[in-house]
Amino acid sequence: MTHNFITRLLAEKPDATAPDGSEVRILAATLRGSMAQFSLPAGKVSIAVCHRTVDELWYFTSGSGKLWRQINRAEETIDVHSGISISIPGGTQFQFHAISIPLR
Repeated sequence: MTHNFITRLLAEKPDATAPDGSEVRILAATLRGSMAQFSLPAGKVSIAVCHRTVDELWYFTSGSGKLWRQINRAEETIDVHSGISISIPGGTQFQFHAISIPLR
């Protein structure tokens, strides 16, 4: 059996821009899963989007801001900051606002 271990250093510059306007830095990825770092500069607001077929799990490593999310009739706006993790189930509309240093 062959193992394909993946090791990747965080890129200094973004690899891409997400549809919501946040900067994307690709991290380790395999055929069954992947990781990426997303950041939004302080004072910026992302474009509201909805992922129809994937669930996302976020962990904030720096900054502070607000996150709005809505699915069906459930809706909330929460404060986010370093140390918070959140889920965005498929079908959820969401948008975030970076208040202090880049929100990551």
